[in-house]
Amino acid sequence: MLAAALAHRFLKAAAGFELAGTQPALGLAAWLVFALAAVMALLFLANGSLPFLDRLRALRSWAEKKLGLGYKSARATHNLTVAAGLVLMAHVLLASSSDFRSNPVGSAWLVAWMLISQGLYLRYRLRGRKTPAARAPAA
Repeated sequence: MLAAALAHRFLKAAAGFELAGTQPALGLAAWLVFALAAVMALLFLANGSLPFLDRLRALRSWAEKKLGLGYKSARATHNLTVAAGLVLMAHVLLASSSDFRSNPVGSAWLVAWMLISQGLYLRYRLRGRKTPAARAPAA
């Protein structure tokens, strides 16, 4: 998604669109937040046993010690993606391609994607995280 959004920015510039103004700024702001969230998630939320994860764990330890970053900051950054999603929604709705008369399927797809992602996040926040059965506290 991030690569496609970055390509979108360069293709718009190549087509002669201005990269200064409200619309490009909204898109760039959303892209930066999503990129930061992806890096933070990879560093502090990813688990597994793949060979490259040993190097990732070393980077995680360094970032925690030197930069003070950790799980809580990764969760906070992840939560910022909700705000970035709303900014992205404004970016999409202001775009020339979101004119419903000329692109009804594209507009409906983008609005549906945003509503579903925001709805899933709201459901998650209202229900809370599920505790796996293996970790459930003993009664």
